[in-house]
Amino acid sequence: MRILYVANGDFKHHGERAHCFSARIRNGLIRNGHHVYFLSDRDTAREAGIFRKWTGKTYVCNIFLKICKNFEPDMILLGQADYITLEALLTAKRLLPRVKIAAYTPDVVFYPHIEQTITSKAPALDAVFCTTAGEAIRKRFKRDGITVAYLPNPCDESIDYIRAEQKTGQEYDVFWAMRGVRPSYPGDPRYEIPRFLAKDPKIKLNAYGFDGKPILMGRNYYAAISDCKGGLNLSVSRLNEKPLEDPKDIYLYSSDRIGHYFGCGLLVYMARGFAWEEILKESEHAIYFNSAEELAEKVKYFSAHDDERIKIARSGAEFYRKHFNEREVSRYLVDVTFHGKPLSPLAIHTAIY
Repeated sequence: MRILYVANGDFKHHGERAHCFSARIRNGLIRNGHHVYFLSDRDTAREAGIFRKWTGKTYVCNIFLKICKNFEPDMILLGQADYITLEALLTAKRLLPRVKIAAYTPDVVFYPHIEQTITSKAPALDAVFCTTAGEAIRKRFKRDGITVAYLPNPCDESIDYIRAEQKTGQEYDVFWAMRGVRPSYPGDPRYEIPRFLAKDPKIKLNAYGFDGKPILMGRNYYAAISDCKGGLNLSVSRLNEKPLEDPKDIYLYSSDRIGHYFGCGLLVYMARGFAWEEILKESEHAIYFNSAEELAEKVKYFSAHDDERIKIARSGAEFYRKHFNEREVSRYLVDVTFHGKPLSPLAIHTAIY
């Protein structure tokens, strides 16, 4: 199948972000035998020069339609492609009457910009995928003719090459990295929990991306992971200005670091509140916590009991690599888009609306 995949390629970072979400999906599609043409809409918009604020969308959409004519894709996959307009997609559907168009967002759906990016394209879409599940995506994106589905964050063995579950003697107990400046609010656990751990002299925390510490990307990111026993999985859980009106808005959400951590075989420490216990079993696949104090005690315990750390980390990694690898997630994307239901083993862990 020919697939035109439009997403942010992060080319301006010269390989530093080659481990991010879009690369994993692209790898999976290709490894499943599809002919994939990748268009980085944001990088292409920069070719419009200093006037891209006004002309960038027109420039990108013209190129997008030329590719549609020349490549004749069977499927168009949009990864939060801000520069592709509804008008361009409807034109593509007129040019290619049999084409299927799907859009996904790897970010939490309660940000207005994320919701608007997808709903603005809804009349042209056949499927919508989100890394949040349940009512949160149903109420925002369900329309006649559109299948709405949960999208797990994939791991990728070629990217997540560390095998922490096979190692002992790592210098650090737990890893945490913010991958960019993030808006915050008083008490934000993404900042406060790592700060709490850092104050405990019995815990060795390897943390980056906040409080003056550098942001890690690319090879440096994985080099840091390789020297850690566990990974701290914290995700945004509220709007910065106010608490969420509905806790269901974070049902099964996680940032994409969950795929990096499990893919690399870390013992993953998961904050409660996202319902991940429904998929990743407590003390079998992952370690869950309600508070910084509880987390600190569990980190110290597993750092002192390396055999138990390895057992759970291995179980979690094997489960995640089996069900949420890049091939399975990409196969699932295609199956749901064309058939309205999943046809892969991933189906047992997903909800289709």
